[in-house]
Amino acid sequence: MMNLNNKTREQRVSCIQNLQETGIGKITMEIPLTGIYGMWTPWRGFSRNLKPDWDEKKEVSAVQAAPLLCLFQQNGTNVATVALGERIHSVQIQGGVCEERGTLCFTFLIKEAKTEVPIFLSEESIPFWDVLRQAGEWWEKTGEEPMAVPDAARLPVYSSWYTFHQQVDAKGVERECEIAASMGFKTLILDDGWQTDDVSRGYGYCGDWHICEKKFPNMKEHVERVQAMGLKYIIWFSVPFLGIHSRKWKQFEHMTLTVLHHHQAGVLDPRYKEVRDFLAETYEGAVKEWGLDGLKLDFIDEFFSREDTPVWNSAMDMTSIEEAVCALLQEIRERLFRINPEILLEFRQSYIGPGMRSYANFFRVDDCPGSALSNRVGMVDLRLLSGKTAVHSDMMMWHHTEKPEQIAVHLQHGLPGVIQVSVRLETLEKRQRDTLAFWIDFATKNRSCLQETVIRPEAPAELYPLVRFSDEKTQILIQYVRGQVVVVETLFQHNYIIAACQGKDSMIELAPGMEVKAIITDCTGSVVEEVMVRDTLWKCPVGTGGMVELISQKG
Repeated sequence: MMNLNNKTREQRVSCIQNLQETGIGKITMEIPLTGIYGMWTPWRGFSRNLKPDWDEKKEVSAVQAAPLLCLFQQNGTNVATVALGERIHSVQIQGGVCEERGTLCFTFLIKEAKTEVPIFLSEESIPFWDVLRQAGEWWEKTGEEPMAVPDAARLPVYSSWYTFHQQVDAKGVERECEIAASMGFKTLILDDGWQTDDVSRGYGYCGDWHICEKKFPNMKEHVERVQAMGLKYIIWFSVPFLGIHSRKWKQFEHMTLTVLHHHQAGVLDPRYKEVRDFLAETYEGAVKEWGLDGLKLDFIDEFFSREDTPVWNSAMDMTSIEEAVCALLQEIRERLFRINPEILLEFRQSYIGPGMRSYANFFRVDDCPGSALSNRVGMVDLRLLSGKTAVHSDMMMWHHTEKPEQIAVHLQHGLPGVIQVSVRLETLEKRQRDTLAFWIDFATKNRSCLQETVIRPEAPAELYPLVRFSDEKTQILIQYVRGQVVVVETLFQHNYIIAACQGKDSMIELAPGMEVKAIITDCTGSVVEEVMVRDTLWKCPVGTGGMVELISQKG
């Protein structure tokens, strides 16, 4: 039998495991369909609805999501949450509403199971964010310690990707970095394009990882110039991709899991020690030679088996792809940590599970160019399970004619974590620039409250229309949908209500006995109005992308 952390719940969960015959662990769970409104998982995106048991199927692993699901009431209260302690091997999750019995049934199949798998199970009636935090802490206690998070991982990032795509060069990047540094950004991520003069946006030339000297004549000096501006320097690598046009292709083409013809690249097979050594040595050499502060390690979720993936052979030293990926990431971390104990390592959805926190110190939302909604939902979802690991937005971008108010909304959707931006800064007009600088400054000054406290997002089925943060001195309430009453339950030394939504007027309800001075600012942080308000339901005239600061007038 598998371990159950709460034996009194055995009527809910039955565990069957026959490792010698099948090599697969099987866990089944069935609960009555009473009071359950939706289901939260790390992989369903905007979908929080219940589905029939014959429809819902997902395979998770070390590089794909995490083995957890949470069933909640309409008000966000937990009904039942289950998580598995399997961090590496593939887990197939199948289930949903059983129409005949009026229940919810789920089956977890653990492929390549070798030992007993611990299970986290909670039916405690607490907010869903609390039970997910508990599950994350349980993962920490039952596995390897997460990677330490330096303060630099919590500071705003300027990225070259949406700005330049592959058409990057040293002079252009440095011009943007000068402006970025003056606006409060603290890190540059140089994305794809530094290693090739091809601009077709494919991966056919990835794999050699030599600097394109036409674009970057002296990479080390370029990095030093950017660092002298006050920015950390991170560079991008597409970890598994080996381009068919690369010089390394002949050496490694027989050591691939598959060939992705639409990408013009093969996916390297980490079961070969030669592959793992090549990748780890490449990153170690880049950090040493160019003086980098960190790496953006992309596409790790492409390390999985396909129909055409070769079976094990004697030239491989590992049989499991998932175990080989973890061995690769551990080798990378150890090599880079020896160079710099505060090395910055970025991973991206969907490789954000509990095991991955040991190999990176910040996770980023999956690509969602221009979508503030996707950024907000992705960041909150990541925060709920990521503990102290830093969480970053996808790079925010917009058209050069975008209104400052809407730029503020983009930035406010990134406040649950670290803001990344990728626009041509030198083209911003003054009010756009003022908006960006103000919210970068606000996020930086309030990063402890926004990033290192318990996040409390309301209404998961409605995609978090209101998100609350608080520490000993500060509370920040971010309103993402107009029409909802923002209830201020208590006052702190600093109180901010942010209107990350289009339109004007927010309904704010002050608790009985409260008397405050309300300072209303616009999207640039400029004061629009000051007004005294007392224990009432107040129609606050705050506009799109603006903010209200409440200052207690008692005591």
